[in-house]
Amino acid sequence: MQPIRIVRRDLPSGLLVPSAVSPNIHSVREVAQLVSSMVDELSSRGATASVLLPGLSVVSAVSSASGEAAERDLGSKLAARFGFPASEARSDFWRGGKGEVLGAAVREAVVRQYEQVIEAAECRPGWIDAASLVRVPSLADGSTLDPGTIQVAALLYRDHYALMLFREGELLDVRTRLRSVDDAAAVAAEIERLPAIYGVPALGAVRLSGEGASACARLLSESRFDTRLSLEDDGEEKEIEAALAALLKRR
Repeated sequence: MQPIRIVRRDLPSGLLVPSAVSPNIHSVREVAQLVSSMVDELSSRGATASVLLPGLSVVSAVSSASGEAAERDLGSKLAARFGFPASEARSDFWRGGKGEVLGAAVREAVVRQYEQVIEAAECRPGWIDAASLVRVPSLADGSTLDPGTIQVAALLYRDHYALMLFREGELLDVRTRLRSVDDAAAVAAEIERLPAIYGVPALGAVRLSGEGASACARLLSESRFDTRLSLEDDGEEKEIEAALAALLKRR
């Protein structure tokens, strides 16, 4: 297997601002120029390009119902969180092994900007997913231990974090929250609230990864929070790399 080549560019501040309601990219032309230079460096003109959308650009909901009932349930849950007309949403669904369904939606005007960037770089848009949601299938597969207990995957980014709750491989819920710099204590406090929110005496395990993961793990350990803690890669860049790896496995 050939080694994976990675190139990256830092975007000027304010050029891309994640939002589920407003267009994210201030100048499609400027972002397209940056992406085009990366595509040229990889000699990938004409290739299929997959896209990870920022978590804050996507609306999601989980339903434990099945069949048409699940679609109606998710439709009402997503619509309540849109902040824009349902007719302007592009939706997709993932069905888990226990019958649960994860629905995700993005405003057409938002996702279309990202597709325009790819097209301007002379590539074909491929898979499009949210940076945290793309990892749900593998995280569900890894949560089959500890029968009967709720396990949490905390995926931490600089401006938000996602808490994914599983029980024996079943996705129970996804909670996305905004965050600010150096707020590991607030993230830890939200995790500590989960047993009360979901009516369980304790969590079976909490797995932390991403920006400030080590600080959050330390705070939870010092508070003697009743759960088994595990820490993966610390830092947002590592979290994005893991999401990219999950997305590229679909190709």
